Amino acid sequence: MKNKRLLLGLACLWSILCAQNSLAFNPKEFFTKRCTSCHTVGQGTLVGPDLKDVTKRRKPEWISSFIRDSTSLIKSGDPQAVALFKEFNQIPMPEHKLKDDEVLALIDYIKLRSSGKDLPDNQTEMKKAPAAKKTQVPKPIDPKTYPLALFIILVAIGLLDFIRPSRKKLKTPLLKNKLYLALILLSAISIIVVATVIEARLVNLNKGYAPTQPIAFSHQKHAGDNQIACMYCHFAADRGRHAGIPPTQLCMNCHSKIKNDSAEIQKIEHALASGHNIRWTKVHHLPDFVYFNHSQHVSVAKLDCQKCHGPVETMEVMRQENDLSMGWCISCHRDNQIAPPNDHKSAAGGDCSKCHY
Repeated sequence: MKNKRLLLGLACLWSILCAQNSLAFNPKEFFTKRCTSCHTVGQGTLVGPDLKDVTKRRKPEWISSFIRDSTSLIKSGDPQAVALFKEFNQIPMPEHKLKDDEVLALIDYIKLRSSGKDLPDNQTEMKKAPAAKKTQVPKPIDPKTYPLALFIILVAIGLLDFIRPSRKKLKTPLLKNKLYLALILLSAISIIVVATVIEARLVNLNKGYAPTQPIAFSHQKHAGDNQIACMYCHFAADRGRHAGIPPTQLCMNCHSKIKNDSAEIQKIEHALASGHNIRWTKVHHLPDFVYFNHSQHVSVAKLDCQKCHGPVETMEVMRQENDLSMGWCISCHRDNQIAPPNDHKSAAGGDCSKCHY
């Protein structure tokens, strides 16, 4: 009986730890996953307004109400909410079921970003209550460590019981206890399942990937300083599935006269003379089972390249700005009302064959 109580207690402790981890709120992670598809902080408007210094323009109570349920606030006739709704093409912001401390933490994070700062990736900042002090909360522990910890604890207890002197051994050895063995098996299976699910969700999510290219090409200099249109180089973005890789000769349209003595331009000249294309390193990857067409987004939806690729005109080295996950794409489609809300078989609904083979 004592053995069973001990093991059940360990199982309960494990469940509590897992529950606490799942409830942890990370304002930076929430903002990145749920807000950046429609808002920037200091980089101009996207689908919704730029949030820089929003805490100076609006009261925290109003911001909190708008984040949680903007639709209800608009229906109530709130003049500020109605004005925003009309200004941004009458696109409602999705509801966010956040608790008091969570929405305050999110507002504080936006305020922090407005000042030009950011939270470290391994830290979150929580505000427990309106009058409470801010406290630093460490990043939640990786959930796959819990079943691993339980497995190690159970094995350790069993070994201790096995090596103890006979007069101190438990009446029923743990290694012969069916409940104990079942928990060990359960924890081992949990390790495999949790690790598999977590790793599977990260497949092809290469946010921040910025490989070194064979030629040091600066998007900041070309698209930013010189304001060269994206489709001058990526010529097929408005009429094909792929954006198109600029041919070597295209670079020489300008560089036959400009900076043609630089080492990087000489690499282009050498490639052109040898008849070999430059082997650019692909930055943005989607799984093979995903269908994506640039022309649908550029020509039909009239989206700017920055919507998916981020502020390319500021990038010295090209990087993947967004994770391009399935959730990120679906959120963008729903937020922008790609199809009627009642059409469940639309790109904004649940027809898998729209994007998957």
